[in-house]
Amino acid sequence: MNAMDWTREPDLDQLRQAYGMLATEPARALVELKALAARGSVVSMLYIADAYRKGRGTAVEIYEAKDWYTRAMQSGSVTGCYELGRIYYEQRNYSKAEEAFRQGESKNHAPSIHMLGLMHLKGIGVEKNRDKARELFEKASSLGHVFAKRNLAILLMTGRYGASQFVRGLTLFVTGIKHLLAVVVSDRYDERLR
Repeated sequence: MNAMDWTREPDLDQLRQAYGMLATEPARALVELKALAARGSVVSMLYIADAYRKGRGTAVEIYEAKDWYTRAMQSGSVTGCYELGRIYYEQRNYSKAEEAFRQGESKNHAPSIHMLGLMHLKGIGVEKNRDKARELFEKASSLGHVFAKRNLAILLMTGRYGASQFVRGLTLFVTGIKHLLAVVVSDRYDERLR
């Protein structure tokens, strides 16, 4: 979770403790995280949502996960936008997914922009539009998103945009592989890999 504003967290020490408890005492950790969320901790909201989504310290409760991601999103979290969009996407509620991803796009969140590009490329929940997909992949790629760069490269290599763009696509594909490896080695949880 790289796109966090840690400076807005009300109590980083308590947050670290509560997060650490998720592995050993998940039910107690949820109590602590909810107390922090009540004090305005956006990161706690994301951790709680993730716990409900994956069943850590609780049963899997997708409705609760969506509620907590929504709270995080309403508190300004781009990760909340993205994760909420992913849940809706997985549930095939594409209009809600698009809405959440558009919230992320409005804040230049590369993973959200990439997902919108995929929706346009495949015509999932929106009109199929390769030019719009290309525009979104260009934007996410310029923000460093690894898979947007790959998808842009593949789109350009179709030949649809001419020979010069085919060559650009091929170059992007090769540099994208190097970029992917560099990001994975430095931090496999990096936002650029979502």
